[in-house]
Amino acid sequence: MNSTDWVEAAAARFGSIDALVSNAGVTSRASIRDATEAQADGIWAVHCKAPLRTIHLCLPHLERERASRACAPTPATSRPAWSSPP
Repeated sequence: MNSTDWVEAAAARFGSIDALVSNAGVTSRASIRDATEAQADGIWAVHCKAPLRTIHLCLPHLERERASRACAPTPATSRPAWSSPP
């Protein structure tokens, strides 16, 4: 199943989609200095592209519902990406 199929299957099973919470996140243990572009691309895909794609797919269903909501919180980590040396 692709993303569109999952959204349509959920709408068919539950009769509608009136709420969406896109709350996934990943992080890397690499510092900014050591992070690779591939790691950054993976983080970007999960934190930015996936919520946008999910909202786009659900939007037709959400728009049909008068009291619908979409929420895509931004995950945060407690570890700074970079800090100056002591």
